[in-house]
Amino acid sequence: MKKILLTALIALLGIGCVKPNDDTPTPQPEESGKRYVKAIEFCGLNPETNELTSYEEFIEFDYDSKNRIVEIRGVEYDGAKVADLYTKINFNYNDDNNTLNIKANFDGETIVIDCELNERGAVETATYNMEDMTDITENFVYNDRGELTTYSMVYSGVILISLEYEWKDGNIVRISTPYEDEEYNSYAEFTYTTEENPYNVDLFYSYHSVMPLLCECILIHDGLLGNTNRSLLASYKECYYDEVYEESISHKFNSRGLVDYSMIDETDCMRYILL
Repeated sequence: MKKILLTALIALLGIGCVKPNDDTPTPQPEESGKRYVKAIEFCGLNPETNELTSYEEFIEFDYDSKNRIVEIRGVEYDGAKVADLYTKINFNYNDDNNTLNIKANFDGETIVIDCELNERGAVETATYNMEDMTDITENFVYNDRGELTTYSMVYSGVILISLEYEWKDGNIVRISTPYEDEEYNSYAEFTYTTEENPYNVDLFYSYHSVMPLLCECILIHDGLLGNTNRSLLASYKECYYDEVYEESISHKFNSRGLVDYSMIDETDCMRYILL
């Protein structure tokens, strides 16, 4: 299901062709503070002409008065018309008791999750109450700085998976899956740009394949899993059973020092549209 969302990050209406400038400088943003993303648009890059062409596919975000994401929509457009609303995720906060209810629909499949939040607004437990997931609970532990340090998925009292997160300079640099039998251990290592992430959303959780189940609903989170990474993801390496997979991510900046779009391979990219 994570792949459904990843091929979904989506929002805004047809942008046609845009010609980027490869020599654009990457200065620091003109003003400090987070910029809020209203949509991420999927585009294709023609390497011969260096042109971006919209796929007319978006992820759209709605916010509440506290700037929390309250709805995410994965949308395909046909011109100005909606051709397919294939993902819709609603976040209902109860500030009186620090709880959050998530209802997500992926191509007709519905997931309902009840979450308990800590004082920072990050998820501590996520309980799945659907018919086929009645005994699944996810637990998240954070350090005093608000960084996610450990995660576990529990089914009927048994820990199915656990993850450990290593941070450096405000970024997650390593995720490991420790097992008693080292043969099954896996890990992922990450590098980042020198520029800080200027946006409220963090694409990091799109890339590592071993992630909390909750990340299928908050793939691009803005604090629901504690601190976002300080900088932009530049590369990652995953190791499973002695097999290693590596990939690089590049970012194109505009003259204001903000990220215009991020390349996820040689021809596909995600373009940021701000509020």
